[in-house]
Amino acid sequence: MTYVTGRNVEKIRVTVPQSTTIVDKEIVLLDGFLGVADLSAVGAATLTTGSGETKEITIDISDRKVFRTNQIADQDFDEKGQALYWDAAAKVLTETAGQNEKVAKLTAVKDSAGYIEFMFLRATTSILLENVETYLKNHVVEGLVVDGGTTPSTHADGSTFDYNADISAGSVVVGGKLKNFAVAADFDVAHGTESPLTAGTTDEIVYAIVAKNVEGTITVVSVAGTAAAANAVRPTDAVIQAAVGAGNSWVLLGTLKIVATGASTCTETADNDVKPVYTV
Repeated sequence: MTYVTGRNVEKIRVTVPQSTTIVDKEIVLLDGFLGVADLSAVGAATLTTGSGETKEITIDISDRKVFRTNQIADQDFDEKGQALYWDAAAKVLTETAGQNEKVAKLTAVKDSAGYIEFMFLRATTSILLENVETYLKNHVVEGLVVDGGTTPSTHADGSTFDYNADISAGSVVVGGKLKNFAVAADFDVAHGTESPLTAGTTDEIVYAIVAKNVEGTITVVSVAGTAAAANAVRPTDAVIQAAVGAGNSWVLLGTLKIVATGASTCTETADNDVKPVYTV
């Protein structure tokens, strides 16, 4: 006969990947576990791994403790008991659901010093089912592949620009409602009389292509990220949420990156790997 034994666990050992700095008592996501870093065994306030080097640390994953942190998005956090989500890109707790995973509940609202108190959610079947339900209500069913436009995007420093994308036919569920879309050739990502890019200064910008549901009507819109000299990233979930409207559901279909290669030339690159997926 096989016996299964168990024990209550508050802390676990996880691996810090190469070229990473961990700060004691910060919230971290390592080996698929979200917790609070505990560097007491290291005897230092920070731990840094070099290139090709990994180290083990302890993180606190207890769902029976109240944690205090200012590692949060620039939001209100003013409703005790509200759900909190983990923004993996910004590495902060956020009020914005979007593509973020629900991980905690607020136990004390944000104080004058910018701190909140929270408890991690218990990883029970009910939480997993809730995450499945959220995914089923907001996901791409098929198609809706973003690509460069049939008409290539154009750009001129300090002058007109016209960014286009092609979107294949497909289906998406947003806010629990199904919408079928036909092929969209030369979807208008952005256009205007003054380009957001300047070759050699702000060379790149990434747009999020999003399906949004506003009062039962599903449409596709684009949301601009911040132009940068290099390594431009898509707009954050909070920026997308603000663009589609508070309380409105949305699904990320893809992104389009525009790079100014000269004063009057640019390239465009689509990324479809950002579509929501569900994994356990």
